[in-house]
Amino acid sequence: MNRPIQLLAQADLILLIADLLRPPEKIRHSLGNLKRPNLKMLVSATGLPGKKQLCDILHDAVKEARQAVPDEWSGCYRLLFDGSIHCPVNEAAFIRRDKGAIIGDVCGFYRAFGWTTIEDSGERPDHLLVELEFCAMLMVMAARAKTVKHRKITETALADFARHHLNDWLDLFCEQLKLTTTYPLFVKSADLLAHVWPALIVWHDWIVDPVPVNTVGIGADPENPYECGAPGLVSINADSAQQQP
Repeated sequence: MNRPIQLLAQADLILLIADLLRPPEKIRHSLGNLKRPNLKMLVSATGLPGKKQLCDILHDAVKEARQAVPDEWSGCYRLLFDGSIHCPVNEAAFIRRDKGAIIGDVCGFYRAFGWTTIEDSGERPDHLLVELEFCAMLMVMAARAKTVKHRKITETALADFARHHLNDWLDLFCEQLKLTTTYPLFVKSADLLAHVWPALIVWHDWIVDPVPVNTVGIGADPENPYECGAPGLVSINADSAQQQP
């Protein structure tokens, strides 16, 4: 299978994981028809290593989503990620770096690729689901790139974003989520995300740093939510900006 198809399948997988970590009323894709054969085809198309185990974990998480009671799912989401924030879902809550620098760098990536979804999401730029969606968008752009130059620019940005942002806190988030809740859907989704991420690192041959151990205490958050600021976009080209999912 060729690389563009694998990249598109990986993007679909990441977006599916993001949906499993949303409240049910904000899910963007139907989960009802995702049975094991469909999931097996998706996993196979990604080209990621450990396909059988990945398919089993993915199937378990999607099965929990299909069986979940919407009110319980939504209530558990609010308890974990809103309100008292038992499990922070923003990068700056986990990483001991200047919070403004984290937000500024994340937003710099978004602006450079003309990615404006963040403006309508209602979430902070360093929200886990926003960062996952951005990675998926870069995979789609790389798969659709019309020139080798544009593909390399996009894949380099993806590698840099993975290294300097998601890789620093994704495992910490998954661990904290499993320590905080026994709700089956979120436990299975944390297992899935923790399994998929290292598989992506291997497939893309990303250079990543060891997960930092000197992190901010859970719940320690910036004093204000920060915003991306004026959308002065610096797109690769007009076509690239239109290729976002």
